[in-house]
Amino acid sequence: MSGANGNGFVPLRRGILEHCRQGKLPPMAFAIYTLLILEADKTSGVAWSSAKSVALTYGYNERTARTSMEKLEDGGYIKRFTVPGRHGEYGIAVNKYLVTHGARSGMTLNAGKSIDLEHLAFDRREENSKEHVNENVKERSPYQEREVKLSSPPAPPGQNGHLQPQSQNGNESGKHQHDPFEDVVRELLPFYLKNVRRARYDIEAQSELSRKSTRLQFLAAKAKQISERIVLREAPGLEEATILQNTLSAMEHVITVFSRNEWRATEGRKFNGLEYAFRDFGRIESALEESA
Repeated sequence: MSGANGNGFVPLRRGILEHCRQGKLPPMAFAIYTLLILEADKTSGVAWSSAKSVALTYGYNERTARTSMEKLEDGGYIKRFTVPGRHGEYGIAVNKYLVTHGARSGMTLNAGKSIDLEHLAFDRREENSKEHVNENVKERSPYQEREVKLSSPPAPPGQNGHLQPQSQNGNESGKHQHDPFEDVVRELLPFYLKNVRRARYDIEAQSELSRKSTRLQFLAAKAKQISERIVLREAPGLEEATILQNTLSAMEHVITVFSRNEWRATEGRKFNGLEYAFRDFGRIESALEESA
């Protein structure tokens, strides 16, 4: 639990007190539930933690912390997204968390309907209008364009102006399709290594956040999301090369902001891997709203 949210306040539903009175939420489970709310990313409602992390950070018994988390999940208060075979912290969706920053500001996280960390579900509160949510998107700070050196020409735009993977042999039925966003990620890697003072990072290794893809594939998918949901939304009709340029610039900005915040929160220790800077889209949007 990194405590990266820093100072400030977070909303806590008063209705939760009735759950405590009724015995649905035992004292220890309530304490850990409150800690997860305080630790959750204010742009998404996702906390990165584990029973062991809670125990080590706050002095609880690890078995008690694990039992409490199981009760919280069984009661629908949280949803854990663990990765089989991997240890350490994992994403925990805090149900009904009120998002206060980013493009989803004013919405609540629906943990039960969330499929995974890449497909979180949110509910709109009746008192919040659509205009309010869109207003936060427009406040994003601009980022610089730069040249992207691709290993092969960019793929042609799709029906909606989005870039599509292109077969290496020009045949759509080919076994391997070239993804221009993988080139963006490869261009991003040296910037990441220099920014976090890291010697190497195996981009072809298995993703730590997705069981079905490599780190490169995971990040390329995130780059594609950024191009479609941010770059093209702000400037529709861009040329393919410009889309890739702006996507790379946006990802560099995210790394700059995220690494700065994580280094501050962990007293100089490096954050875990390039993937973690892009693990949640609300976090990406929030980083793009900050100045580099």
